Amino acid sequence: MNNQAIKPSKLVSAIYVSEWEEGDIYTSCLVDTDTLTITDVEVVESANEHHESDYIEVCVGGKKLMLDAEDGQLTEAGKEALRRSLQQ
Repeated sequence: MNNQAIKPSKLVSAIYVSEWEEGDIYTSCLVDTDTLTITDVEVVESANEHHESDYIEVCVGGKKLMLDAEDGQLTEAGKEALRRSLQQ
């Protein structure tokens, strides 16, 4: 049995932005800075049809970051940018 304490995750509030041809949709979410995952994305109804891209806006160390996301999760580039910001 492993006797090490389990480190609690650090959740940070963020904004999930879905860019659509018809207009952007902004919803709340949480980012787990230990696992680099997005959780608790607010779901809203939309009649938009032409999805373009997603990203999140989050503040880390006093800096506002815009991190690429896709299908509700950070892309590899988004994860790497977040890792770099957390190490500073």
